[in-house]
Amino acid sequence: MTAPELRKLSLESLAYYPFPPNFTFIIGGVSYPCHLVQILPISGTIQQLFLNDKSISSYTFEHLKDPYNNFPLFIDFINGHTIDINDDNLILLYNIGLILDIPYLINGAGKLANCEINSENAVSFCQKYYDHGVDYEIPATFIAVNWDTLSGLESVMNLPVEILNTIIQIDGFKVSSETELFEWIENLVNTKGRQYIPLFGHVLFSRLRRHHIKHLIEILSKDTIDPFVWQELDDRLIMEINPDENLEPSDEKNIDANQKPESETSQMTNTQPYSTYGSALYSQNNFIPINLKEKANNEKEFADAYSEESLIDLSYEPGYRLNGVVAYIKNQLGPNYTDAVIATGGGTKIKKIGNIFDYDDTKKAWWDNFDLGINRCTKENAWCMIELRGYLLNLQSYTLASPANRISFHQPKSWRIEVSADGVNFETVHEVSKCPEMNVQYPILTFSLPKGETQPIRFIKLVMLENYASAQSSNQYELSLSAFELYGKLRQL
Repeated sequence: MTAPELRKLSLESLAYYPFPPNFTFIIGGVSYPCHLVQILPISGTIQQLFLNDKSISSYTFEHLKDPYNNFPLFIDFINGHTIDINDDNLILLYNIGLILDIPYLINGAGKLANCEINSENAVSFCQKYYDHGVDYEIPATFIAVNWDTLSGLESVMNLPVEILNTIIQIDGFKVSSETELFEWIENLVNTKGRQYIPLFGHVLFSRLRRHHIKHLIEILSKDTIDPFVWQELDDRLIMEINPDENLEPSDEKNIDANQKPESETSQMTNTQPYSTYGSALYSQNNFIPINLKEKANNEKEFADAYSEESLIDLSYEPGYRLNGVVAYIKNQLGPNYTDAVIATGGGTKIKKIGNIFDYDDTKKAWWDNFDLGINRCTKENAWCMIELRGYLLNLQSYTLASPANRISFHQPKSWRIEVSADGVNFETVHEVSKCPEMNVQYPILTFSLPKGETQPIRFIKLVMLENYASAQSSNQYELSLSAFELYGKLRQL
């Protein structure tokens, strides 16, 4: 084959040449072979990977799913064929474009994928985003805000329990009454299945009537309930139940628990109408909340309470990454560790910020500073802070992990670490400028403080100054973290 003939090759003609494929895309465990020369000219992500490793031969989509088997359309696309983008494939193709940095796909599919969410498409988009492993918070928020209007739709009742759980937890979730929410979930369990039982954990039982509680007990006592269900319900089941059948929730405040008949009060305290799990683990008699010390008022109280003998050495050890202060407190307090480790950050995704402490899989759980109110990330919101309650820490080092699945995406590039004993007066103890080691797929790095360990502190704040996204891109000020861990000497107050 001569050079002029090579110059006449097109992507389409190359697909039919007898050269064996030398590159493979993998999605959902299914492999799709192609030629590297087909994808290299159009994908910024593959170009970056190729520059780092000339022997690259495959790319795996970690989170993206292909539920409708549309990935062959993408292969047709890189083979030079014209493809039709429609409602069934646009989410897959658009996210392939984002992940692989292919402007043609982003522009082509983005016009449909970024359409306005409304009452007619919100449920459909929510389901499709979920099916594809894509963040569905935007359509879920629309459903939450318009719950009274949309909750009666059959399509809403057909949503998976994971989506409904997210919807109910959104700050803007609007429901007329706890009774209405309870009856909706009860109907869902009775008609769709018992997998929806955990949704009862979002109901304020103290605002329900007695017959609702009886219905709940009947539902839960039909078979053995897994402990995780009771874990979600325990905060509700230890509340007192409204004894007046005719009392409306709004009149609940007029009830005096001390005026209940003695027999009824005794029955509520001693009778265990739950399953074995419930009575053993979460009855009123057995439930003992974690008793954390009150916050100290100033640095002097910290110093007075601090002694070298009581310090727990949780210094960073190579090979034991993400096994520091937060991991230790989680191990000590179990699910109640959130009483002692408080995470806050910029943006509106505060309910997801606990994901930065899910150290089991730093590729699938993360938080970012996206603001739904303005539909973007801002530099002012590019921060994350950990507050320790009931503990003091001499900080020595910390670990950061990013969920960025391609180079030059939204990995932190420059940032500073600020610490404080009182949450008011902060001191910068580490400033990083243009960290190239973070600009890789799924980076996870540990950094030591240049001046050694700090004085006893309780607040640790990460402020991102810039990331590796290109200027003016939608990810320019995105702070995405899949892990934030601390190391040093810890003391419990």
